[in-house]
Amino acid sequence: MKTNAQSGLSTLHIIIILTGIAVIFGLIATLNDDNDVESATQNSADVTDGDTPLENLAQNIAKNKAGSVTDAAAKRNSQLQAGMDNNGTTQAAPAPIVAGSFDTYSSDKLALANDGTVVLFFRADWCPSCRGLEEDITKNLSQIPDNTHILTLDYDTETELKKQYGVIRQHTLVVVDANGTEVKKLTGLTNTLDQVVSQL
Repeated sequence: MKTNAQSGLSTLHIIIILTGIAVIFGLIATLNDDNDVESATQNSADVTDGDTPLENLAQNIAKNKAGSVTDAAAKRNSQLQAGMDNNGTTQAAPAPIVAGSFDTYSSDKLALANDGTVVLFFRADWCPSCRGLEEDITKNLSQIPDNTHILTLDYDTETELKKQYGVIRQHTLVVVDANGTEVKKLTGLTNTLDQVVSQL
């Protein structure tokens, strides 16, 4: 009788253990992809000896998750290098950096404002402050910030543009957009390139 009770008890233990294992496998299956469990089961030979089957399974799932994170990171890096967003859509490349310039005005140069700053410099040969600013800019051409373009206009001949921007005195500086619309007039001291740049 005692033998039957003992064998019945050990059968009961086996049933409880198997039920517990089945529940654990069910939970693992719902928490992880079918692929994780499949590949974890296939790779169980890779783990160290002495681990229980559940430990082996958990280690393999962890390895597979780490691999998928690494793969995702590699994919994102290649997308970034190709100029793609998170959805894999190609994005426009950032505007190239162009060295600053000091040049004569022409309407086609307003397009430089698409990727930078365009400053119209209304000046006259007979104007001492105009000559002083022009000399300072010329001496410091390398100090003009990247993507900043200063365009000179003759105060005496550009009557239409003077009206358009409300220029009433020589040595006036006007920041404009690519359409030629005034963004701002520079005020105060603008006798040196540094003073101009500080107001941009």
